[in-house]
Amino acid sequence: MKKLLNLFFACIFLFLLLFVPSKVNAQSYISDFVNLKDSVVFETDEFELDLEYTVLTNESEIPAVIDGNARRKTNNMYYYHYVIYYYDNHKQEIGATDGYNGIWDNMSSSNGSYFSSFIDEKNMVSPYKVSDVKYYKLFIEPATKEIADEYLYQNNKKINMIGLDPIIDNNPVGMKYEKKEPVRPNINNGNINTHGNGEYALTKYKIDIKVNENNTFFITENITAKFNISKHGIFRKLPLRNEVIRLDGTKSYNRAKISDINVDTSFTTYNERGYKIIKIGSPNYTIKGSKNYEISYLYNIGKDPGKGYDEFYFNLIGNEWDTTISEIEFNISMPKEFDESKLGFSSGKEGSVDNSNIIYNVDDNVITGLYNGVLKPGEGLTVRLELPEGYFVGASNNLDLITMLSIILPIIFVVISFLLWIRYGKDEQVIDMVEFYPPEGFNSAEIGFLYKGYANNNDVVSLLIYLANKGYLKIEETEDKSFFTFQHRFKIIKLKEYDGNNINEKTFLDGLFDLKKNNSQTELQEVSEPDLYNKFYITLNVIIRNINNKKNKYKIFEKTSLSKKSILKLFIIATYLLITVKPVIENGGSELLLFALIFPTVGFFVFWTTIFGKKDEKTSVNENKIRSLFERISLGLIFGTM
Repeated sequence: MKKLLNLFFACIFLFLLLFVPSKVNAQSYISDFVNLKDSVVFETDEFELDLEYTVLTNESEIPAVIDGNARRKTNNMYYYHYVIYYYDNHKQEIGATDGYNGIWDNMSSSNGSYFSSFIDEKNMVSPYKVSDVKYYKLFIEPATKEIADEYLYQNNKKINMIGLDPIIDNNPVGMKYEKKEPVRPNINNGNINTHGNGEYALTKYKIDIKVNENNTFFITENITAKFNISKHGIFRKLPLRNEVIRLDGTKSYNRAKISDINVDTSFTTYNERGYKIIKIGSPNYTIKGSKNYEISYLYNIGKDPGKGYDEFYFNLIGNEWDTTISEIEFNISMPKEFDESKLGFSSGKEGSVDNSNIIYNVDDNVITGLYNGVLKPGEGLTVRLELPEGYFVGASNNLDLITMLSIILPIIFVVISFLLWIRYGKDEQVIDMVEFYPPEGFNSAEIGFLYKGYANNNDVVSLLIYLANKGYLKIEETEDKSFFTFQHRFKIIKLKEYDGNNINEKTFLDGLFDLKKNNSQTELQEVSEPDLYNKFYITLNVIIRNINNKKNKYKIFEKTSLSKKSILKLFIIATYLLITVKPVIENGGSELLLFALIFPTVGFFVFWTTIFGKKDEKTSVNENKIRSLFERISLGLIFGTM
């Protein structure tokens, strides 16, 4: 009897064990944030899921799906309940889906061991859409079919109103996952151009850019050059000024500062035609064949001039290269998150918008990609990323001390010049009065000096009439007759010696008749036009210098006014140097500085003299000399700064 009783209890226990479901207390799992665009492999001790995100066609009622193969690691079939939580750019939960599945086989199979979860607008918390999903977390817990059915269907799956909770809460552990590297295409389809421009070609070009929050870029370039002839190295041209065509069609410009330049071999740098040139290689030896170069530098484009949004716009490869470029790869690390939908690329000649050969991927804040082709000489590769206003903070204005001085000082000079003119240069209004006789005590040359502020050749020559009126000389007209011509000339006859006390009048009279004729030591008493030709100008110049000296000018002008005139000239020269020297050195190199300073000055000097220069009629070449070379040059500099 006892044996029969034991056998009965054993059968009951076996029945309960085999046919009555028990509560599941096995381990549950949850992953960390996963980028929606990444293909990943989730792995635990019990199973492995190989999942990826796929956007479905526009005709489909369901926008997207997360699916892939499943494989169990245990001997028994693995049933599970899963929950996928969806998050936006800020990793804020905006929706969820859940479901039930089982892994029947320990090998991936299309007969049932397959994971699939569709993402629909109904799974999103209003007003979010499927397109707002950027990350997700995967929760998995073991279950039986009966428990899963009871939870999923009896509770009507109220996931959008109360959120999704696990069936059993038993402290899920972290589920490991590994990002799968995307299958990369065969770059250039195996077509690497080694001929280039005949002399050399760039057979590999990799760019790494770390974008900083202050709108500076730390750039590392790894370049492989194939030299078909012996060359010393390569030239890397970095633009110092960039034109940016914004999305609304407007243009803006930035002036770049380049620093921290390093190359893994000999190099020198200089500026030329708006570029910073890195001359890489040694003058002592040449290279033929392949050579690798690593170049790094800090590229600072300053503040973003755009309104309404910031922008990362950069030529990954500019159009300055004169040869072909193969196997191009790039890696861009942004300082903060961004909207991937506003990222774009273009390649080709300037103005091209073609992006058909550009393949890229975004992982968090990192953009990686490649150019699947060969760039020809003069072609480039550009990235554009629209960013929210204020994305870049702490950017510099890229104005160094000299640039700031070249802006501020001319303004200060103008203000000071105006104030000096108000204080010392503005003349009171003079009422002209008609006079029929010259002022007493002044000769005709001195009257010209008083009237204009300077004396010229015409003023001094007028002394001839003045001295004749004073009885010192007489002017007679003569006639020269020949077989074919008849000319009126003149002769000047000395009547008496000068007995006055005016040094300029005496110099004029002595200069007329103190001329030697036929090597004779006899002083002439009369002279004619041929006697004065190409000789008397020396006397005229002496008298002009005597009249126009500083002592005489101080008698008719305020001394302070004349001194301030020199200050204004210095202001003009300083302004010209400030706005000329630095731009020329940066854009053209120091070797062009001398030409840049001289030629505009000479050009404007000639322009000013031609248009405004006063010329005396019917005078000799020497009499047409410019009154003040320094003043004319200064005026030329004024026009040069406009």
